[in-house]
Amino acid sequence: MKIFIYITVFLLSFFLNYSISANTDYCEKLNNQERGVLISSNKYVYQVVGNSKAHFYTAPSEECKQNEIFLIKGDLVYVYTSLNGFYSVMYISKSLGLIDGWIKEDRLSKTKYTMRP
Repeated sequence: MKIFIYITVFLLSFFLNYSISANTDYCEKLNNQERGVLISSNKYVYQVVGNSKAHFYTAPSEECKQNEIFLIKGDLVYVYTSLNGFYSVMYISKSLGLIDGWIKEDRLSKTKYTMRP
């Protein structure tokens, strides 16, 4: 019986690791292929809206959510492109520096500010 449990746990961990790795590969490939629609040559400043966490995504797909990286209401980001209901953004964190990724469009609201080159 113990051998059966060990084999089951081993196989389950193998498939879970493969699934996570496959998802990471998918997101990386999607992010490298998709470019989206350029918002403007100026980088618009957008503000996070809503009361829940606005999670970053590694690519413009629900499958590419990063649970550990998120913004909260009022945080400001620079938006570059729009694709599949997501914005490609950059966030400047005091502790982590520059963070780039994708955030759902409905979690951001355009402000009147831009970042000029």
